[in-house]
Amino acid sequence: MAAAFEPLMEERRYAIYYTTPADHPLTKVAEAWLGRSAFVDCRTGSGKIDAGSEGSPRAGVISEPRRYGFHATLNAPSRLAEGTAVEDLEAALAGFANITRPCPFGPLRVRLPGGVFALMPMQPIIGVSAFAASVVEAPDRFRFHMTLTNRIVQEDRAGTAADLYGRFGTLLDEDYSTDALALVEQAHPDVDFVVRQHFALDPEATV
Repeated sequence: MAAAFEPLMEERRYAIYYTTPADHPLTKVAEAWLGRSAFVDCRTGSGKIDAGSEGSPRAGVISEPRRYGFHATLNAPSRLAEGTAVEDLEAALAGFANITRPCPFGPLRVRLPGGVFALMPMQPIIGVSAFAASVVEAPDRFRFHMTLTNRIVQEDRAGTAADLYGRFGTLLDEDYSTDALALVEQAHPDVDFVVRQHFALDPEATV
């Protein structure tokens, strides 16, 4: 898939994420934690919910992941290359999804990469890195993770971990796979990212 990303002066940015569907229980619990749903109309920017909202005791813990929404990054936010319309990117993603089967990664666990809490596969999955690279060129040392917090200081880590495990519980034991791509959009730097379109992968595909 050859939709290119390059810096431009235009403020609108796009990224390619993996996320569970809008109605999946894991999505709902993550949205309650972050205080926001990314599955909203790009034009309205609505989707905030009470838990974790600005001014709450947890606001300082979740401000960064809240902005991006619950996800794992496959291609980081960037502006479209000059001469490329978002419709071109959507068409490329739809074509890719139609010929690509899901990539399994199994159960998740709460981990602490780089001092931030995130959901990560129990075991390193080589196929996930290869999958990300097949979408668009992935960063070196790609690690699949779904970020849940800002950087947490040492003395707060045990309590935060217990809180997260209490919320996500047995949902983490599901046999997950990257079964869809989400194209997300940020209209300008002062607003949150929202899902523009969700592309289900084809389990019958040969690639």
